[in-house]
Amino acid sequence: MQTGDTVVVDVGAEYSGYSADVTRTFPVSGKFSARQREIYQIVLDAQKAAVAKIKPGVRIREIHQAAYDVIKSKGYEKYFIHGTSHPIGLEVHDVGDANRPLEAGMVITVEPGIYIPDEQLGVRIEDDYLVTSNGSRWLSSLPREIAEVEALMRR
Repeated sequence: MQTGDTVVVDVGAEYSGYSADVTRTFPVSGKFSARQREIYQIVLDAQKAAVAKIKPGVRIREIHQAAYDVIKSKGYEKYFIHGTSHPIGLEVHDVGDANRPLEAGMVITVEPGIYIPDEQLGVRIEDDYLVTSNGSRWLSSLPREIAEVEALMRR
């Protein structure tokens, strides 16, 4: 890794037999460049839009669409190459029907990303959410705002 690079760290941890799936993107230099900051903020905005959709009755494809719409509005849809969410539980990618409406008690990931090969730039932000009766609860509360990530890198 060199100054000017980002590193994407995807962690599939386990606790008491249950899995988690969390990803963060870090600037190797400790501070995002203007371009990295631009892409990171788009991905973060896409994640927030997707999270706002989480509630009982919603399907994973609707969560994906919310993230996709943000990324497309900025012109980066061709660089969004994977789905936004998947169930987690006993496995990092747990068994689940993507067409099944969400129910309170389910746990899913929300992980939009933009990957631009020509620039060797990739950003993904992934967190785990518990579906509640009226929305969701963020389970993987790690720094994700730009200022928080840069502050963490200075420690």
